[in-house]
Amino acid sequence: MKRKIFLFSAKLLFLMTVFLSFAPKNTFGQNAFTVGEHEYSSLSAAINAANSDEKSITQLRDYTSEVDEDLSTALKQNLNLKGFTLDLNGKTLKIETNEVT
Repeated sequence: MKRKIFLFSAKLLFLMTVFLSFAPKNTFGQNAFTVGEHEYSSLSAAINAANSDEKSITQLRDYTSEVDEDLSTALKQNLNLKGFTLDLNGKTLKIETNEVT
């Protein structure tokens, strides 16, 4: 009986390892944007980092954000002062709002 449990556990562990090796990697906590050589976890941080030397923001992974105060402030300040280029790099950028009109 112990041998059957051991073999079952070994097979289950093997199958989980194979499955997880092909499953998409968890992107939680990973950076989503680059500006120059630096990576940022949020769009607002990337926008704030864009400057006169490096205005291109490249998206590294699919990203969803709500319109919050940080993003609104970053957009207002940086679009008025310097502008920037957002390279989606084949990824999806989704901005959500909870406002009802």
